[in-house]
Parts: sequence; structure tokens; C-alpha cells
Amino acid sequence: NIYKCHVFRCDNTSARIIANTLRDICKHLMIERGLLNTTRDFSNNEIITQKRPTSFPESIDNDMTEVSFPTPMEEQKKHLPCKYLGCIYVEKPGGMHVLRPAIEKVSQTVPEDKWIPVIVNISPTSIIVSSEDDPNEQLVDCRIRYLSFLGVGQNTTFCGIIIHCADNS
Repeated sequence: NIYKCHVFRCDNTSARIIANTLRDICKHLMIERGLLNTTRDFSNNEIITQKRPTSFPESIDNDMTEVSFPTPMEEQKKHLPCKYLGCIYVEKPGGMHVLRPAIEKVSQTVPEDKWIPVIVNISPTSIIVSSEDDPNEQLVDCRIRYLSFLGVGQNTTFCGIIIHCADNS
């Protein structure tokens, strides 16, 4: 198995907020899927639970009938500005003993002028890191199910995520 640790620096936002947001979204998903027995509500000021509409009009003539069919809807997202330092391969899928040295190595070897201003978009299914200048330029696109670990560095302005990579990446 191959794992990559992506490292971020959060000047305006605490790295702990990114880690807590990811944790809350993962817990919320586990509750929805019945993987946790608790029914605690994890919504707060930042994340709002939305109800999915369940009916479509049968015709364009505004003839509304009760049809129980889930309609598509936009996923809730959290947008966090930070700087992307880069990534490094790690040996194991998780643990602070793996994450913190990776964060330290990347933060000490990548010069500050190479840090890229980005927006981290966190949704229940993915983490997308886009350039602040061009939102269409995605630096990282990771499905939540491939996220194996996340945490904050010794310096709490740095955080990292460890993701499982395909063997040929």
C-alpha cells in the first residue's frame, strides 16, 4: 500500500478547524449510514444539515403530484483558505507518530515562497484543494473513503491528511 501525506498551513483559520470539520463530516456520514449507534447531532454554525426534496412535478404545467423520488441536490461544502505546502510519501496509513514527522519534513524543506494559496473544499464525499487564483485548477482531489488519517502538527498552524494512493500514482 502507498500513502501520501498532504500538508497545509492555515494562517487565517486554525488547522484544528480543518481537522474538526473533517472529523465531524465523517462522523455525520457514519451516523447516516448506520455505522454509529449514537444519534447525536453534529451540525453546528458551520455545517447545516439539509433535507432532500422528494417530489418532482409530473409535467411542466406545474401539475404537482406526490411522487416519492429523491431529487438531486448540491452537497454541503465548507471552504477553508490556507496554503498548500506539498506532499510526501509515508509508510503507514496513520498515527501521530507518522503524521507529525511528515508535516515537519515538508514544512522545513519547502521554502515559504513555494507555498501555494489554496481553498480547501470539504464535503461529505471529498476533499478538493483548488488554487486560490484559479478554482478550476485542482491540486488534490481525494474521496473521503481514501482518507486514512488527519491531524494537526506540533505547530498548530500546520495540518496534514494521509490518503491511500493507487499503486501507480
